[in-house]
Amino acid sequence: AGMDPITLHDLRRTAATIAHERGASYASVQGVLAHAIKDVGGVYMQATPDGMRDALERAAAGIMEAVNGPAPAAQAQGKAKAG
Repeated sequence: AGMDPITLHDLRRTAATIAHERGASYASVQGVLAHAIKDVGGVYMQATPDGMRDALERAAAGIMEAVNGPAPAAQAQGKAKAG
């Protein structure tokens, strides 16, 4: 109601942002998206299959946490730190 439709590009951008925020390397995120890196670092960095898998796993974990809340282990760790 009153929101613009979500596009595939929006989902790609969100997944890339989540993966990078959760520690995936810039090169791995760019590799997953199949984007050419425009800066000088892109000349020297390459995404590896393991790095791209890691980026996708980090994105998936972040999306699942956003949808379902923190995993039980993460909740227990948070309670232990608070207590």
